[in-house]
This record gives sequence, C-alpha cells and structure tokens, in this order.
Amino acid sequence: METLENKTNQTQPTKEPQNTGILLTNRDAEEYRAYKKQKKIGEITSAFARTETPIDGKSSTERVCEHAIRLRQAAIKVDLRKLAQLKERFAKTAVRLDCVIGNGETALKLKAREIRMARRMHAKEVSVEVPASLLSACRFTEIKRELKKLKRAARKTAFKVCMDKNYPQTTLSQVARIASSIGASYFSLPYFAGCEKMRMDLMGGCKLEVSEVENLEDFKKMIGAGVGRIITRHAWELYNEWMKETEEVVAFTPKTEEEKPKAEPKPLPPALPYKQNPETNYRCRLEGTQLKFY
Repeated sequence: METLENKTNQTQPTKEPQNTGILLTNRDAEEYRAYKKQKKIGEITSAFARTETPIDGKSSTERVCEHAIRLRQAAIKVDLRKLAQLKERFAKTAVRLDCVIGNGETALKLKAREIRMARRMHAKEVSVEVPASLLSACRFTEIKRELKKLKRAARKTAFKVCMDKNYPQTTLSQVARIASSIGASYFSLPYFAGCEKMRMDLMGGCKLEVSEVENLEDFKKMIGAGVGRIITRHAWELYNEWMKETEEVVAFTPKTEEEKPKAEPKPLPPALPYKQNPETNYRCRLEGTQLKFY
C-alpha cells in the first residue's frame, strides 16, 4: 500500500506557479513611461518630416515658413513668384522649395522654360500637371512624350507628375505607370478613399504623393500606408493634436474587461449529513446467481 501511495503521489502533476506579471519599482515604471513617450514623439516627428505645405493667397507666408522650419517638413509648395522671394530664406535649411509649373493647359515650351527658371532659382522640386484635354481623350502616348521632354528639362531636380482624382481608376493607373517609366520622383493626386492603393502601380523608385489631407485620422492612415509625401494646409494643427496623445502614454496598458481573468467559481455548500435508516440499510453480495443479505 505504501508503495502504491508513493507512486500515486509521484504521478500527480505539479501545479505551475501562476504568472503574476513583471513587478517594477516606481522609478523603473517612470523611466519606462518616459521611454515610451520619447518613442511616440520620435514617430510623430518622423511622420511630419514627410509633409509639405502649399503657400497660396489663403495662407500666411510667414507663418507657413516658420512652421515648416520648426516641424522640419520636407518641402513648401510655391509658384515662381514666391520662389523668387523665398529662395534666400531656405537656402541653408533642409526644407525644399517645390515649384508649381504653369497649369495643365499651358504650352509645352512655356512649361519647359518655367522649369529652367525654377532650376536657376535653386528649386529642389518641380510639380507638373497633366493636361486635362489629353486625359479626357486618353491620349497616353502624347502624355508620355510631353512628360519626357519636361523631365529632360528638369535634369537632376526632383520631378513630380500631378493630376486630379476625377478620372476612372484605369486612367489613374495608366498615368502612374507612365510617371514611373519616365523616372519621375513622385506621382501626386488629391486624397480619396483608397488612394493609398495607387502605390501598387508605381515602380522604379517613384513614390506616391497625396494632397488635401486635412484631418488627423486620414493623416495617420496615409502614414501607416507608407505614402511617400503628404501635402496638407494644417500641418501645425495636426502636429499639436497628435502631440496631445503623448501625455496619455502609460507604462503598461491596463487590461480590458475581456482580458481580465475570470473569477473562480464559488465553492458549493457542504452536503447535508446522511442519516442511516436501519430498516432500509441492507448489506448484500452476489454469490453466483444468488443475492445473499446479511
């Protein structure tokens, strides 16, 4: 019996200690929180380094320039007149000047001349709009020929191909592939639902640029999708709104209701004592085919 009891005790599985988590001191928890907060700030700063702000009649030039330098934005979109005014101010900064060339229906020779003027005024990027008349007629061969000539005039300056979003998906994809084939740096179009999927049509180092991103939700979506450049008029407001989230960083994320351990079942109440009745308490056993009582 003792041997059997010893074997039974040896075969019973031992209970593993429950995982109670990591215990940190208050100082360690505060250091970990500071690390997570700094990491969050780094992500935000890196995201706004891929943004660009346009300067037009509705915006203050001085304010846009100040915010671009403080946020270390990639570029500022200007026309030829603004380019002449700002070229000295941004000559020694990392912020680039992106010059808009004419409009979609401007003559090819005039566009090429404006590109050469922008290059002489030290513009680091030029944005060229695809003519709407050629897009409506699906004259993609002429579009490619015109963009090739303009890309040749830009030389080493970053070349952007811009178009509107009010075209069929097949037209957008066709122009995106043309931009990639001529060696453009960016293919640019306004924001719409699903615009981040246009990255699949780009190749050869050509990146997607999305403009008219005006709220933080869409901005985060474009950053998460890997968009190369984001153009927004509210970069400073979006930056401050996103930075507010860094104050809510905690060392550990509290468990939700679903993640909380289930409460152990309550023990059943003790059974009532059993009273034996001598009239019904029989003892018997089976011997062969006969049942004998004692």
